Amino acid sequence: MICPGDKPWMNGAIRRAIRKRNRLLKSYTKFKSSSKWEKYRINRNLVIKIRKAKLDYQQKTNEMLSNLATSAKKWWNVAKSFYGSKVSSAIPPLYENNNYVFDPKDKADLFNDFFVSQTYLPIGNAVLPELSPNLNPTLSNIIVTEVEVANLISQLDTAKACGMDGISNIIIKLCNYGIYKPFTKLINISLSLGQFPQSWKLENVLPLFKKDNKQIKSNYRPVALVSCLSKICEKVVYMKVYTFLVSIGFFYRFQSGFRSGDSTVMQLVYIVNKIYDCLDRGNEVRAVFLNISKAFDKVWHAGLLARMKNLGVGGTLLNWFESYLTSRQQRVVIEGSSSS
Repeated sequence: MICPGDKPWMNGAIRRAIRKRNRLLKSYTKFKSSSKWEKYRINRNLVIKIRKAKLDYQQKTNEMLSNLATSAKKWWNVAKSFYGSKVSSAIPPLYENNNYVFDPKDKADLFNDFFVSQTYLPIGNAVLPELSPNLNPTLSNIIVTEVEVANLISQLDTAKACGMDGISNIIIKLCNYGIYKPFTKLINISLSLGQFPQSWKLENVLPLFKKDNKQIKSNYRPVALVSCLSKICEKVVYMKVYTFLVSIGFFYRFQSGFRSGDSTVMQLVYIVNKIYDCLDRGNEVRAVFLNISKAFDKVWHAGLLARMKNLGVGGTLLNWFESYLTSRQQRVVIEGSSSS
């Protein structure tokens, strides 16, 4: 048996050897005979076994960290285990209006009110911008195939948490053969009607600590746990719309974020190369970095839909997106208690 406090290279063989050594020491202490001592002496030196186990563990870990196929999540989990950055996920009493909030439900209400306030957009009587007439091909409806849905279900990450409906990726993946046909039909009905299911618009929100004082609500960001089934539906629509936007040349050629086969790492490599090149030629390097606070939380939905329509997304598909963005509800969950 391996105990929680054991070193990562501890294994069953070493644990059994330790128990045997301890039994022999106890026997020698009781009888004090030379034969008991000799048996204990032979088995007491576990340095060689422990050293070999430690080296084997380090070698396997090094191979895993060096493997390009290792996921980022697994890589960081192993890396954090080395320098011990275990952080408690418990939320301490929150300090609000010169008082401390201890009750989990009160904390959940406080967080939920704060997170909702961050999405408020004071648009007033904002008018949609004048957009040039659409000259692109149009995408007004999407039909999903059973093969696409079955493939997406088979690729689900079972480590992801489930939403308010309690249906996890593990259950969906195990039931793939039995559900992919009716689920495909459900998605196609949703798209043909231009309506996103209301039950999929409900989400649990977990406050995730960012930095500084843990007792200040503004130092947390919300992590939404939506229905796993809704995420499959979203993925299908995303793939179809992304392919359409690529076909009309929508994406800027230097955009790296949110693009298949690319990443912001490519931008970093480009910037670093430019900096080194300038320094080599004796020039100055100046950079301006812009960050829009709460950019995704404060997207103007009416403006977004107008822009999508201008790009050629219309018909029931545009209605589906409008339904997707409308009447969503969330609740913050802390220590088993939910916000009102």
